[in-house]
Amino acid sequence: MSDFKHITVDIPYGYSARGTIVSEPDDDKGYYERTMQNKISVVPTTPYCPSCSATLEYDSRSGKVKPKWMLQHNDLEFQLSYREDEEGDLYAECDVCGFDLRKEVIQTIEDEKETKTKVFRDIVVSNPSYRNGCYYIPIEPFIEVAKAHSQGGRLKLCIKQHIGPSVNTYRLKDEAFKDARQFDSSSNGLLGIHKRHWAAAFK
Repeated sequence: MSDFKHITVDIPYGYSARGTIVSEPDDDKGYYERTMQNKISVVPTTPYCPSCSATLEYDSRSGKVKPKWMLQHNDLEFQLSYREDEEGDLYAECDVCGFDLRKEVIQTIEDEKETKTKVFRDIVVSNPSYRNGCYYIPIEPFIEVAKAHSQGGRLKLCIKQHIGPSVNTYRLKDEAFKDARQFDSSSNGLLGIHKRHWAAAFK
């Protein structure tokens, strides 16, 4: 005679179960983490904005742009919404930059070869706050570098952000100094600069 016992488990909508244990599902962050060369790299599991996301890097050995070997948490922009076009079809659009994910994006990255012949001095801001797709830094370093930039100086503005064992280093692109009015200055003493204006710094 079989000892098999039939067990019924009621799983409410939106919950998950492991065996007979029912629980709320884990939050879907849109990525999972894996360890590569003793560093944390993220692997996206949901769609992200290819225009806002920093998924390319400059390879100084080959002189070419290539996909990043390791992605950090803030390299990817997951803030997307579904819209309906004139024909009633749904499509995904980035909430940050408005990019239509049906279109092909041509990603570029700042060519760092120029730094081999020119010596720049970096003004470094450590651990900037990050929200709504922007890095928030004290406004004084930006003003200092902007003045030097307008006079042909060789100052560069950099940020370093620590996320667990990872350290992300980004350099502000020169194009960001064309119009500072596009940045968020609503926080007292802080300036919010969208991450699309930052390029990965290669040392």
